Amino acid sequence: MQTKTTQQIQKNLSLAINSHGKLPSQVFLENWVNFLFFDSDRAFVDDFAEKVQLLLKIEGGHCACIVDLDNDPNTRYHSFYFKKDTLPIEYQLVMAGSPMKADGWIYNFSSRYACISDVGDWCIYCKRCDELAVIAFREHVAVEKYKVVIEQLKAVEISYGIATQHLFSLSEYASAEWRESLLSSYQSTRSPYVIRD
Repeated sequence: MQTKTTQQIQKNLSLAINSHGKLPSQVFLENWVNFLFFDSDRAFVDDFAEKVQLLLKIEGGHCACIVDLDNDPNTRYHSFYFKKDTLPIEYQLVMAGSPMKADGWIYNFSSRYACISDVGDWCIYCKRCDELAVIAFREHVAVEKYKVVIEQLKAVEISYGIATQHLFSLSEYASAEWRESLLSSYQSTRSPYVIRD
């Protein structure tokens, strides 16, 4: 059943993500200026629900949704809504799916996923086979307010991540061309917010 909140989330997602975009190209549409990268596996564990709830609390949102952008027919669920009272185990059930059918998101390495709220101040994009996720913030957002969540995700600005090989997919094991393209696409357009170890 569609509600005003779910309609707003769908609208925010359509205005945030290029539906055909893939890393290392820019997947976000206009008005996103701060991009912080983290290991995509962090989005596919039960405590990701708590991180999304914290994002909602900080921005004053009511609900967020993570969506399988590729709508893989082999998975049971194509979206999951996080509310303030969502339990981590509820999200874990979507991740695991039916063990006999292997239809949970943890089995799907090829799909692209995005997560956004009804307020739409932040958006997360990830693809598990890239081993990389990115959280983006809108132009007007004071990213420092989100410091606790950023630290929990261990998210870093792209140039720092590449320079320190902070993530496997930003290390020397990734091609130089891939890293240069990411850097070109995601270098923050204003003073970057950087978490350093």
